[in-house]
Amino acid sequence: MTTYTYTDQNNNVFDISPKEIRYVPITPVESSSGTYSGGEKVTVSITEEDFKEISELATELFQNTEVHTSKRTMGTSVLYATTENGSKRVTLLRSKQRGDLERVLNSLKE
Repeated sequence: MTTYTYTDQNNNVFDISPKEIRYVPITPVESSSGTYSGGEKVTVSITEEDFKEISELATELFQNTEVHTSKRTMGTSVLYATTENGSKRVTLLRSKQRGDLERVLNSLKE
């Protein structure tokens, strides 16, 4: 079984399993501005189709080295995939594919 963790450019975290998404937002105290809030913490159930869509988008992001960067700088995000054989991590620049993943994740947590 594969699970994913996605940390967006604001450091909000999405923990994604085949059955649910746990959204852990950043709080104003944790934010660099001291005022930004990622909203409310939430756990939502997802369907097999939802997880398949997320997995396909994640796979595309891991494969598209043009959107990878070696440094976690402002505006980047981080994607982890974990399996029984280990884990892999990639730091992502802004891209259409990253935007697609974020749209799916944000729509599912609402």
